[in-house]
Amino acid sequence: MPPAAVRLLADDPAVEAVKFDARIAGPSIQASGFVEKEWNLRTIYAHFLWDLGYTGQNVVLGSLDTGVDLQHPLLQGQWRGGENSWFDPNGEHDAPSDRSGHGTQIMGLMVAGETPDGTAIGVAPGAMWIAAKIFNDAGVAPLSSIHAAFQWVLDPDGQSETDDAPDVVVNSWEFAAANKCVDEFQNDIDTLRTAGIALVFIAGNFGPNAATSASPGNNGNTFSVGSVDFFSEVSDFSSRGPSACDGRIFPDVTAPGESVDTTDLSLGGFPNIVTVDGTSMAAPHAAGAMALLLSAFREASIPHLENALRVTAFHPLCAAPDNDYGYGILNVLGAYLRLIHTVGCPDDLNRDGIVEEADIQLLAREFGESDCAGVGGCAGDMNFDNRLDGIDLSEFALRYGEIACPVYPLPYDLPQGDSARDGCTPLPDDL
Repeated sequence: MPPAAVRLLADDPAVEAVKFDARIAGPSIQASGFVEKEWNLRTIYAHFLWDLGYTGQNVVLGSLDTGVDLQHPLLQGQWRGGENSWFDPNGEHDAPSDRSGHGTQIMGLMVAGETPDGTAIGVAPGAMWIAAKIFNDAGVAPLSSIHAAFQWVLDPDGQSETDDAPDVVVNSWEFAAANKCVDEFQNDIDTLRTAGIALVFIAGNFGPNAATSASPGNNGNTFSVGSVDFFSEVSDFSSRGPSACDGRIFPDVTAPGESVDTTDLSLGGFPNIVTVDGTSMAAPHAAGAMALLLSAFREASIPHLENALRVTAFHPLCAAPDNDYGYGILNVLGAYLRLIHTVGCPDDLNRDGIVEEADIQLLAREFGESDCAGVGGCAGDMNFDNRLDGIDLSEFALRYGEIACPVYPLPYDLPQGDSARDGCTPLPDDL
């Protein structure tokens, strides 16, 4: 564009800013050695939600990445299909395609079904997917392409009267700089969140040192995910906090990201599987977990989902939250049990299935607490702002006596009043 045209655009009051269209390098693929099949899915307790009938059905997951191999037999059936389910801002492919394989791996961890030998791959195999191919075939993503993809996600068919936006979007990419706050996409993030679209980002791959957070995952209004290995130890490559943008605990949670099995380029339709590493592989576990929860609690808001995943995460060192694990390792079963009471029956503060005087007494004991996270959480923090004040009291009072607690299926007999983990003690494998 001629310099004179740039100046004219910059002077236009309708134009907020004119910037150089920089590029982000595509994510690299980190192959890994074999561990134990499905260890990652067992670690986050995904199979318990499947057994209850929640597989991500009626939920749409989105991805901004290198594309998706539509010929892969474990992904083909889950594509939502239609012109509103694929977007290539670089104008190279009219249908889902992936030259790299990275985006195919991300999508597999979210929605892929079982391999021919019966091995489960994806966290939410009942969910549907859509995708935007932000990285071109040369392996780079112009900033303008990413902005266009975020805008597409907001309204894929361009018709405001239809509701075809995804419920959750995973972003397994980063700016190539540790401990920097790059707010290039903050407005996009804020807009999508306001529209009810949850955004999951990688923590980054700049570990193991402290203060290595990556953008956009360290921006505000994001849910960032670090990586753990088979032994529940934080991966060396996983970025640590605090966030370079606002100093908050970073990442939000950790999830399996080392030696996990997922779909690879099909080479013409073969059910190829690969074992990979990276926080890129951890983030889809969190997005898939949100899909499982939304299939059970369709009315759950983004704060509901994020808060449930944070407060029920398992911290092996009982030190949550910290800037290594965040709030701990993802635990979708614990989050489900938490949401039974925060969404299904929010005034049942002591989780005994009845809204009664005991709940009022619990609220009174917690009233005035200004750091709920520091005391292991507050049952009465109705608006999830980390404190218990008059707003929570008002919300409780408005609903008290009017709540009919719905019945949700449980995978086992819970001790009364103990429906979520304490953050230190893992649930047994044989519930």
